[in-house]
Amino acid sequence: MSFEDILDSLFTYFNVSSISELSDKLGVSQPAISKWKSRNSISAIKKKCRELGIYQEIFGDSQINNLQNSSFNDNAAGVVNGNQANINNINSSSDFKNCDGLTKELVKKLCILYKDDQIKLQSKLFELIEDANKSN
Repeated sequence: MSFEDILDSLFTYFNVSSISELSDKLGVSQPAISKWKSRNSISAIKKKCRELGIYQEIFGDSQINNLQNSSFNDNAAGVVNGNQANINNINSSSDFKNCDGLTKELVKKLCILYKDDQIKLQSKLFELIEDANKSN
C-alpha cells in the first residue's frame, strides 16, 4: 500500500477532500501531513492511525496478508485473529518450536484477554513485529 493509497483511504474514511480538512480530523497540522507525504512516511501515518483507533479501518486486511506472507504461517495468523483451534494448537506447532513454554502461554493469554478487542491486539502485535524488523 503506497502513501497515496493511504491518503485516499483516509480521505474516504473521514469524507474529506483536502489535506487541510484531513489535518483537522487527524489532529495534526497541515504541514505535518505534507511532510509525511513528501517523505513517504508511512510509519508516521500508521502510528497516528493506531493512536486514533482507526488502524484496521485504514489498513484492513493488507496487514494480515503481510503477516501471513511473512515467516509466520496460518497458525500464527490464526492466533492473531483469535482462532480458538489455532490457539489450542500453538504448543504443537512447529512454527513455535523456538518459543519456550512461558512465551506460548503469554500469547495464549493475550488472545484470551483481548477476545473482545482483537483489532487492538492485532495493532499492538503488528507494531511489535515492525519494531523488531527495524531492529534486525
